[in-house]
Amino acid sequence: MKIGNLYAYRINPIDFGWEYLRSAESHRKQLATAFAEHKNSDERDDALTVIKEFEELYNAAMDAGHKVGWEGDFRIEPRVGFLPAEVSLAIYVVWKQDNNGDTFVVSPMEMPWLGEISL
Repeated sequence: MKIGNLYAYRINPIDFGWEYLRSAESHRKQLATAFAEHKNSDERDDALTVIKEFEELYNAAMDAGHKVGWEGDFRIEPRVGFLPAEVSLAIYVVWKQDNNGDTFVVSPMEMPWLGEISL
């Protein structure tokens, strides 16, 4: 389902492979480390923009998840993955709900294969 600039999918539980995705918390730490390591203000400003964009995506993903049936709990905390885009990588957010284990995927890129199996 398209929600604003994002595509949100609710699919049957995914039980395996979560260890191959980076946690949202780990991604935040990596972004913060990159910000702290930059020496000049232009690089820090760019790194701060990336942090803000991620937080906006994350918050929008949680909102979109609610719109497709997420009840607000986690069995598996949000993870991030990356898809090839035109000139960069597009980040998506995926998590598993505790109640019934449904999996939620929110991405700025359409994933038609998920649309075919959405609940």
